[in-house]
Amino acid sequence: MLRPTKHTNLRASTIHVGAAVLHVIRTRGFASPADIEAAVRERCGDVGPGRIQAAILFLYVVGALDYAEEPDAFVAPIRREAA
Repeated sequence: MLRPTKHTNLRASTIHVGAAVLHVIRTRGFASPADIEAAVRERCGDVGPGRIQAAILFLYVVGALDYAEEPDAFVAPIRREAA
């Protein structure tokens, strides 16, 4: 479980970086890993690539992102209405 402590830098936390990744994906519709990294660094400051990759992996695992091979980009998942 991701639990912040009093020493956690919230601007570089996985949750904050993940929120920035989601913002990029939702505003653009899709984004390549390089585009995501550039946009997140612009929005969050100097965040290491490992932190950005961890946020992308976290979002992928929980189903908040999908990966499209053809444009080599991450996309927002298609939400289907329950019948």
